[in-house]
Amino acid sequence: MTEEAGPHKTPERGLGTVERRLAWTLAISTLVAYSYFFHFHDRWPNPNETTRLYSAISMAENFDFAINRQIERYGVIWDRAEHKGKLYSDKAPGLSFAASVPLFALHHAGKAVKKTVPFWLKHWVARFVCVILPSALFTFVLFAYLRRFLPDPYLRAGLVFVYAHGTLAATFSTLFFGHQPAAIFLFCAFVVVERLVEPPQSKTPASRLSPHAFCLAALAGLLMGWAFITEYPTALVSVCILVYAAVCARRRAALAAMVIAGLVPVALWLAYNNTCFGSPFSVGYSHLDSPQFSAVHSKGFLGVAAPSIKALGGTFVGPQRGLLFFSPVCIFGLVGLWSLWASGRRRRAILIGGATLLYAWFTSSFGYWISGDVVGPRHLTPLVPFLLIPTATFLDRAVRGGDRVGLVLLCASAAISVGMTTLCTIPFPFFPTPFLNPFRDLSLAFFGQGIFPYNAGRLLGLKGVYSAVPYLLFFFALTSAAAFWLTHVPDRLKAEGCRLQAGPAAAGGSPSLAPPASRLLPSSCWRPGVLARALPLVCLWFAAVVNILPSQVKEATWAEQQRTLRLYDPAGEDLLSLRVAAAERAARPGDENRALLLAAAGRTVEALEIFRWKNDRRNKERARP
Repeated sequence: MTEEAGPHKTPERGLGTVERRLAWTLAISTLVAYSYFFHFHDRWPNPNETTRLYSAISMAENFDFAINRQIERYGVIWDRAEHKGKLYSDKAPGLSFAASVPLFALHHAGKAVKKTVPFWLKHWVARFVCVILPSALFTFVLFAYLRRFLPDPYLRAGLVFVYAHGTLAATFSTLFFGHQPAAIFLFCAFVVVERLVEPPQSKTPASRLSPHAFCLAALAGLLMGWAFITEYPTALVSVCILVYAAVCARRRAALAAMVIAGLVPVALWLAYNNTCFGSPFSVGYSHLDSPQFSAVHSKGFLGVAAPSIKALGGTFVGPQRGLLFFSPVCIFGLVGLWSLWASGRRRRAILIGGATLLYAWFTSSFGYWISGDVVGPRHLTPLVPFLLIPTATFLDRAVRGGDRVGLVLLCASAAISVGMTTLCTIPFPFFPTPFLNPFRDLSLAFFGQGIFPYNAGRLLGLKGVYSAVPYLLFFFALTSAAAFWLTHVPDRLKAEGCRLQAGPAAAGGSPSLAPPASRLLPSSCWRPGVLARALPLVCLWFAAVVNILPSQVKEATWAEQQRTLRLYDPAGEDLLSLRVAAAERAARPGDENRALLLAAAGRTVEALEIFRWKNDRRNKERARP
């Protein structure tokens, strides 16, 4: 038997015409938004991305796992493992396995036309095929699944929009990291398990496993297994999903099929480890080539030791990497657990609450909780889509119950999340660790100086801040349309939405449990006044972030940010050398970060240039025989 349904559960199958249009609009607009900017820094590549890409290129072109050739050809990176004189990626290989397929096709296409494929094109193809496109299509899955928790299609579309543009998904759907693909695999596995635990519609006895149920169980196991070999911490959520399936399905055959199918990608991972590191159970983190990261991962079990309050606070609320700081809408994923429990969906509430606690334990116990040069706590990315379930339940109950305070707070947090995540992701989503308030000291500085990465606007001949104008206009039109539909949707369309949801019953099919048209979007709650009341909270939040929270240097002043060196302007190398020399003369001997901190005192972009210049020089020295 499946878990008892909530009082407003709606069928998952058979999206109506309005819902299908909304779902495809979400997917296509998200694809356009994710594809517009291309974060590619040839002189300062992100090591997490680059090591995965080197491994995929080696598999596709050399049929080898070692990345020595790629390092010699494209440059030195230090997220790597060493075994018997060969260098390998130290990351989980799942994303590299997947990216090797399109890169193999691209390599042979280049050979067919006798052209050398540039490195940036390999990067873009791997990122688009393996991260951007699946992330855009994932919004369709979310929209369809959340129907049982939030029947109204317009509210549901708004919630999925906030997820796609106001959480960690927005950042890591545009980068070649493994966290967003792992999140997609995990949540899709959970959706498949939900289908598996539903009451069987065929005449097959409940004690036996039908072929359809067997395929569902195998697919869920395969997805969870691939999520694990893409990002190891996803094993925490996979355990919760397996327990949920065992309790709800109560069929040993389904659980066995799930486990056996999950062992298929795990077997591929074990073979990879045995080939690269001499043992199936020896991973790349046990053979790190960097003394700094070796010291971190040598403590406890691969860097996981005793929990730390500092790490827990920094992961969730700190201005440097805090999840709730950059995406405060996620707090409703925690508050909404009570709404999920009260609605009768207690097993789902336990599953999501348990996964949240396990991830909180992991991030607070991991020695390198700051997670490198990234936006937010990247390890929590697979948890975020699960938080949409209690958030959707909270929103549905707030709308039905007329909870204006809850709606105002939810709207304010959603606007803050979309604003902060967009401002952080577009210009430069690789926050160096010395910045204690990177949103103010880095993201706003880049926007203020008109610094943007490579983008589609440059193909139209636009430069600088003008290259981002098409994207900003598109994004503004999208958000304005969402606000309009949520506040001014006509009663005719509301009634049409309910009619479409009630269509199966009118045609003699299964009756729909959709609410009546008068309760779909109550005018007493969803009117412009709700968003108007949320606006002061949004302004107050951004004012606090900009003016109250600390900077990395107390003496930092914005007046000193004149004549800063643009990140993508190679013509400033001579000026850069002079500034580096002046900063290094002021630095204390032996303090490598002093030059960066001094330059960052009001000159953020120069600080990044100095950091990159020092990194290039150090790599060249280490690469010498």
